[in-house]
Amino acid sequence: VPGEQPVWDRLEDRLLAKRTLNPKTEETGTFGVAETDLPLKERAFEGGSIKTGDVPDPTYKPPTDFPRAQGHAEQNILGRLKAAIQEAGLDKIEGSMQGKKVWILVDQEVCTTCRIGTYADILQDGKPSGVLKQFSTDHRDLTIEVTDWLHGKVWRLRGGKLVP
Repeated sequence: VPGEQPVWDRLEDRLLAKRTLNPKTEETGTFGVAETDLPLKERAFEGGSIKTGDVPDPTYKPPTDFPRAQGHAEQNILGRLKAAIQEAGLDKIEGSMQGKKVWILVDQEVCTTCRIGTYADILQDGKPSGVLKQFSTDHRDLTIEVTDWLHGKVWRLRGGKLVP
């Protein structure tokens, strides 16, 4: 969406600044940045994987106990965003997120663990969803757009489902 290009540009600038201070290697982990148009005190968020030194946010847990699936940048961003939504009381006001968005940019492809369950409920075989679907299901009216530097594929969710 052309009107949203300034948001993506700001996110790219912020992620580039993070990576300038912490050059990307296999050992440095993944960083992510986010922005929202929700009426919150802070509208910009960031998070990193465990390898960046960030501590895993427990709000949304990955659907597996596998150690490499824990503490991803997306998990930490969404946990911080959830806390800000609760602090603002938006989770208690019906319709307060209608038409609102959150944009997330990570510096590597969004992994299967974070996005599991976004295609269709039946693909999960009764297993828990990834952190993206968990957050999207909790905030059904909010549109979440996630992309990465490497591939540029946009994952757009609302109500726990992929939307065009």
